[in-house]
Amino acid sequence: MPDLHGWVGQQIARIERDLRAVDKEHGRNWTTRWNASSDTFTIYDDNGSAVAADFLPAVAGLAVANDPAAVLRRCAADRKILAEH
Repeated sequence: MPDLHGWVGQQIARIERDLRAVDKEHGRNWTTRWNASSDTFTIYDDNGSAVAADFLPAVAGLAVANDPAAVLRRCAADRKILAEH
């Protein structure tokens, strides 16, 4: 298991990867559903197709409430903060 710095970097990279894939391949009217077995959320597109899975609640909320570009900007800002520490 990585140290805290490494773990945070992994989480940022995962969010960026998933949102870039969702943004390129699917529409912007997303919904989420909670997966009780994994205690995470899955994001669904306008057609009800799952587009990204295993999001923590805060990340799923960001993705659904914001344009993916806004979330990616937040990831970039988080990377800068992480680089300073």
